[in-house]
Amino acid sequence: MSLMTPFLKQTATLRRIATGPDSWGNYTYSTSSISCRFEKLSKLFRNTEGETWTSEAHIFADVELREGDEIIYGGETREIQKISHVPGLGGQNTFWEGWL
Repeated sequence: MSLMTPFLKQTATLRRIATGPDSWGNYTYSTSSISCRFEKLSKLFRNTEGETWTSEAHIFADVELREGDEIIYGGETREIQKISHVPGLGGQNTFWEGWL
């Protein structure tokens, strides 16, 4: 639980690759319901190779988010492209931000 937990009033589905790819290139996914704050927000990013991409949404959560995870919210599925985390006072990660 983080200091942001009381502000996470929305619910989304986190879809994470559990296993794969198999011999046909298929993945197995695990899904879970998470409390979050989902915002439609545009932000421009530049990667280390100099390529740019635009984030169309932003999510805050108190569960671990990973690049490549998918968020299903409002009937739309979006892939997490970039993440950052905020450590708690004890040094452990307690709060994640993801750009979709």
